[in-house]
Amino acid sequence: MPIAVPRLIQPQFIIGIVLSIVASIVLLYFHGAVVQVGSWGYLGVFVLLALSSATVFLPTAGTAYLVISATTLNPLLLGVVAGLGAGLGELSTYYVGTGGRPILQSIPKNENFSRFMHRWGGLGLFLFGATPLPFDLAGLWAGTTGYPLKWFLLWATAGKMVGTTILAFSG
Repeated sequence: MPIAVPRLIQPQFIIGIVLSIVASIVLLYFHGAVVQVGSWGYLGVFVLLALSSATVFLPTAGTAYLVISATTLNPLLLGVVAGLGAGLGELSTYYVGTGGRPILQSIPKNENFSRFMHRWGGLGLFLFGATPLPFDLAGLWAGTTGYPLKWFLLWATAGKMVGTTILAFSG
């Protein structure tokens, strides 16, 4: 009788990593084209913020494009559109957390993150999205703890909308 070996890498993990790698390649390798996307107005900012947020642990210039775009576009509408893009882009970290659950749950501090997500959940995601806190960590642990996807998207996007609107008005 064969021994059942637990699958350490789930399909969601692969999807999240692939999304992150593709976004990183597009932002870094095709930098000239990315600059042109910024001239597309609201659609360009949506695309740039989605790509910037999809890169797991790689800092990108999405925020700079947002602030620069705020000099010519309506900051309120710009913040909402950028927040939608950023919220959708964070799916990559959520998927890495969901698919890497067996690996990530073995990390010594996992219990602390799990307690945080179960106690604060949506409010924590909202605060991480609205402030300069590292949202990638919140997205990873939301996925790891099995936080529902629809609620993750709602709270992450709402927080990102607030944060990007504040940034847009600062531009």
